[in-house]
Amino acid sequence: MVDAKIGSVTGTTEEIIVELGFKPSYVLLQNLSTYDKLEYWDSIANGSGLETEAAGADTAGIVALTTDGITVYDSYYDDTTGVSYAEGFKISADALINLDDVITYLAVR
Repeated sequence: MVDAKIGSVTGTTEEIIVELGFKPSYVLLQNLSTYDKLEYWDSIANGSGLETEAAGADTAGIVALTTDGITVYDSYYDDTTGVSYAEGFKISADALINLDDVITYLAVR
């Protein structure tokens, strides 16, 4: 069985939590203003990703991130706020893609 969700969030330059109802094995994010992309799949470490900066950017190209990427989870409890979240993924506050723009996502299990 394949589960997939497509949606969007607005970048905040803060950590963003996206609840899906399943733990994704693949996530693709794209910033609709810069066209930068960030991908995660379950064979790489949590919190990492493959970042593609759009042509014309100062540092255009593909970069393998070991931090500041995407973290997937079965469930998540935020110790600071005391809030529990359903299965999904988290976008790092420091991810290049996480600007004050619309970010689309595709998540697949």
